[in-house]
Amino acid sequence: AEKFHAAAKAAGGVVGGGIEWGITPNLSVKGEGLYLTFDDSTSLSGVRGSVTGDHLDIGDGFVARVGANWKFGPQYDWVPSAGGKLAEASMPGYNWSGLYIGAQIGDGGLVTDGIYNSGIVPSETIDLRDVNDLGPLGGGQLGSNWQIGSFVYGVEGDIAAVSWNGRQAEFAHPRNLIEFSSDFLATARGRIGW
Repeated sequence: AEKFHAAAKAAGGVVGGGIEWGITPNLSVKGEGLYLTFDDSTSLSGVRGSVTGDHLDIGDGFVARVGANWKFGPQYDWVPSAGGKLAEASMPGYNWSGLYIGAQIGDGGLVTDGIYNSGIVPSETIDLRDVNDLGPLGGGQLGSNWQIGSFVYGVEGDIAAVSWNGRQAEFAHPRNLIEFSSDFLATARGRIGW
């Protein structure tokens, strides 16, 4: 039996939504879903036994995750009181402004398409649709928010280790495998919220 391994990289877009709850002035928890859109095709011509036209397409993906953020710095404005001491200013609602760092865990996966060894014999062809299974992810994020009244906007970058693995076998030779694994996912995003 033979075992084949191929690697592919893809860049694309991301859009999502979620909810974040401030539980202390510096600590918040969140849940979110991200839709990943890729349009990337990788030739498999370098894989042993491949023929012209063999390829793997990375299509779309989805991630659902929960996490927590720690906001740096004081969370209240302070103003001089009548006695010359500092007093806490009245602030309506939660203050989201500032730099934060956090961690997240979740689950997700990719949609793939493609074919391997397509020009030989049909029984030796490996169909590469949905090769990647859903799997866990875990990582961290860094960002900054600004707030105007109840409107919050910001930027965030994150990176996560993922365990999205999959394999497909030849129809007539199930011990002949081609495997795919995703090792990490990184995004950079703008944020808006109320």
